[in-house]
Amino acid sequence: MTALPLPPTSRKARSTHDALVTATRDVIRRTGALIPAEVAETAQLSPATFYAYLSSKDTALAAAFDLSLGEMLQRVAEKANVEHLLEEGLETTVRAVVEETAGAFRLDARVFRLAVGRLGESELLRAVYRHRETEALQLLARFVRLGAAAGKIRGEPDPETVARALLVALQGLQNPLLHEEGERDEVVALLSEMLTAMLRPASS
Repeated sequence: MTALPLPPTSRKARSTHDALVTATRDVIRRTGALIPAEVAETAQLSPATFYAYLSSKDTALAAAFDLSLGEMLQRVAEKANVEHLLEEGLETTVRAVVEETAGAFRLDARVFRLAVGRLGESELLRAVYRHRETEALQLLARFVRLGAAAGKIRGEPDPETVARALLVALQGLQNPLLHEEGERDEVVALLSEMLTAMLRPASS
């Protein structure tokens, strides 16, 4: 399931579509703006092809936004799972989740900034955001639920509430202060310590 229009089904058309979405993100990463002519040039396609596959700039931006959010979720899922928790412990797992999330926000800061700036005007962008947020909440709820069952994470007041609190905290890692060099590592370490304390079972 996705909030976006379904991509083409043929292999060649799907390849063209995906190349344009990737090029859209590349251009935004580089310039902070969505310029269809530059996207087409980056993908080595014509501007007409851009609009044939991505009907508007909002559609292109939503697709790039969805791509970045999806990749972020994949990175977080590799760390926020009970296997990693049991093997590495709570503190190391939380630090890894925070670092992956902060790194993804930093890598695509311009994509997120441009997309969030359009949320009020674009139903499509809001739908993408809601869809990926729901996926993130489900991922974290499963992590908390299984971690609580193993006695490694607090389950009170209930796993879903704990997962929501964790999601809100991780969303805060989009703060531009974490994109700057200097004390970034110290801030990430402190935030990881605070989240570890929040998630630690009361009996620990």
